[in-house]
Amino acid sequence: MSRVLALAAFLPLIAGCYLSHSAEVDADPPSQLSAGQHHTCAGDGDGVVTCWGTNGGGVLGDGTMTDRFTAIPVVGLADSVEITTGGDHSCARRRSGAVACWGGNDTGQLGDGTTTIRLSPTPVVGLSDAVQISARGKFTCARRAAGSVVCWGTQVPRIGRFYNRSTPTLVAGLTDAVEISAGAEHVCARRRSGGVVCWGRNNEGQLGDGTTDERLAPTAVVGLTDAVGISAGYKHSCALRSSGAAVCWGENSNGQLGDDTTAARMTPTPVVDLSDAVEIEAGSSHSCARLGTGSVVCWGSNYVGQLGNGIVADGSERFAPTAVADLTDAVELSLGLAYACATRESGAVVCWGANQWGQLGDGTNTARSVPTAVVGL
Repeated sequence: MSRVLALAAFLPLIAGCYLSHSAEVDADPPSQLSAGQHHTCAGDGDGVVTCWGTNGGGVLGDGTMTDRFTAIPVVGLADSVEITTGGDHSCARRRSGAVACWGGNDTGQLGDGTTTIRLSPTPVVGLSDAVQISARGKFTCARRAAGSVVCWGTQVPRIGRFYNRSTPTLVAGLTDAVEISAGAEHVCARRRSGGVVCWGRNNEGQLGDGTTDERLAPTAVVGLTDAVGISAGYKHSCALRSSGAAVCWGENSNGQLGDDTTAARMTPTPVVDLSDAVEIEAGSSHSCARLGTGSVVCWGSNYVGQLGNGIVADGSERFAPTAVADLTDAVELSLGLAYACATRESGAVVCWGANQWGQLGDGTNTARSVPTAVVGL
């Protein structure tokens, strides 16, 4: 999932935080935190990756299929510069530009040319110049150094209708991408100009083109020309604007667009009461933003405490940004399926929300409605 910062926040950041930038900047410092469906992974900034949560299919990369409720190192991986997690797989970008993936592989989401489960990192075929990676569901995408994008896995999504791809496949007509973000069945890319294009499924307007028509190739998001960060969620997408404001579009049944309504939107709609965001994240049915102060606000569904405001209850969703409790020093943010995690200035990681598989990493499987420290980092 995409972790983004405004360029103005660059100098104070510690090494390893995921940075977005103004349109003229090409490269993002890499993400070191990624919340998936029921598992989470984090990099230490020195090449080592640890993961925790469910381990079906070997998604944690520790050589087993044993669930872990605390952080455990990925085997054979000492040169990671970026981490991303999908539904049942994980991938890391190496310093060389190569990519390695592990876990479930039934639709080719590991990119190794097979559909064989891998319990430890396995090279993606033919990819040596990746500068960013993003996974969700059962597919993965990579941005290459020249600005093109390749994807692999389930329908890639919709690059070729109903055809899975087990090796990287070129996204048509995209040569100037400076950021990518994979959603459940759609992908968005930010262009050098500040425009955004999306492709894939569009049943809830998550492509932002004013329709609900599926798109097999990148299609422009309406009226968005100043994006400095993007995040594609389950059936909605969000973008950070250069002003610090944010816009979202797509499904809104739980208020995940943050516009103080539950009306679906097919074009970008402003998040209310948000003007100083430096990072935006779209999850399953909730969204969060990190502010310049280091605090975090979230909105949308809250039935397992995924908003982090101390409440766990049906009907406790928020349709506008609400402060996460006791978090004032966040430097990176990532949203999974009904949970969220943040890295603090100290390097510690805290998570909150759903925890039935140990995805919060606190040694239990108890849901948490406030940020709780990950054990073992």
